[in-house]
Amino acid sequence: MSKIHNKKTPVLKITNLSKNYGGLQVLSEVNLQIGYQELHALIGPNGAGKTTLFDIICGFIKPSNGTISFLDHDITYLPPYKRTHLGIGRTFQITTLFRSISVLDNLRLSLEALQDSRLPFLTSYKFSEKNVEHIKDLLNLCGLWEKVNIPVFALPYGLQRQLEIVMALIQKPKLLLLDEPMAGLEAGGRISMMNLIKTFAKDTTIFFIEHDMSIALQMADRVTVLHQGKVLLQGSPSEIQKNNEIQKIYFGR
Repeated sequence: MSKIHNKKTPVLKITNLSKNYGGLQVLSEVNLQIGYQELHALIGPNGAGKTTLFDIICGFIKPSNGTISFLDHDITYLPPYKRTHLGIGRTFQITTLFRSISVLDNLRLSLEALQDSRLPFLTSYKFSEKNVEHIKDLLNLCGLWEKVNIPVFALPYGLQRQLEIVMALIQKPKLLLLDEPMAGLEAGGRISMMNLIKTFAKDTTIFFIEHDMSIALQMADRVTVLHQGKVLLQGSPSEIQKNNEIQKIYFGR
């Protein structure tokens, strides 16, 4: 996996990225840079193209035009698994956990994707103790360690969402994409999720979609506003909050 040779080099650089389906223009000339260990929010109204942009970054959708650079590597047309191996992680709006097995076994299966921790787990039922200790440290941060033997379906929804992020973090991504991590959470769950994300943003570059602008402005170092497939503004939370055009889009002012 590539190493960041210069912390001033963007982790992710998107240049003139467009996506259209026939006459439908979903994204148009998107330009975006995300720096090392930056917590970067992507906001915009429904239908702005936020999830489409994430799908293109992960390789699930091919762009119509433009380029994507990750750690100085052109990944525009790499398949998703190669992007994962380079260090791009992703969570989704809907949880993608194995609900019938335990919390710990979900995490074990996640680690099976890593070459340096892979063991013949499915055939030998063995698992490295050092990997279990790493899981313990992560789960203690969000209060899940005492629930490692509980099947996932028995966890409250908020803990399931946090578990999914921990599963992604176990793979030590250099860039983690979170697609609406607050979706479906009540006030208490949102606070826990915000704390979890802020904690890991100290070590991992995080790019997240958030529908609630107030949450995005509380969490992010920088914010990109996407509107009708175009980048309307990029800047600090205070710059976004003061912008008259964004006030009109979100609040009709």
